[in-house]
Amino acid sequence: MSNGKKEYLGIVRNRCEIQGPVADDPTFFGVEGGEGAIVRVKTTVSEIDANGQRVDSINIVPIYVLDEAKTRVVKNYIKAGKRISVDGYCKVWPDGSSGIVANFIQLGSGPPRQAEQAAPALPV
Repeated sequence: MSNGKKEYLGIVRNRCEIQGPVADDPTFFGVEGGEGAIVRVKTTVSEIDANGQRVDSINIVPIYVLDEAKTRVVKNYIKAGKRISVDGYCKVWPDGSSGIVANFIQLGSGPPRQAEQAAPALPV
């Protein structure tokens, strides 16, 4: 605000969507009123390298889960390898650090299951 008038920001959108497999098991931390989580999602971005070739760049994106209900979902259903889609927004904290905060998490398929050992054949 300047001169007591509300600043007109024009068109503003703070939204992002991240999809991919979870890189490693989530970590948990205390937040006001409960527990939060950090879920690291592996994504790829197609970029042009120094030689003008298109290459896929792998990124690990930390997603901050700051409310109790979503943290329970993370704790119960999200492990390394689980595919998820996250809708969120970028937040800047007072210390200047920033990150993506989850508004919505959609669960996808899980990691490939270990092949179960077949039962031994019965004698004939």
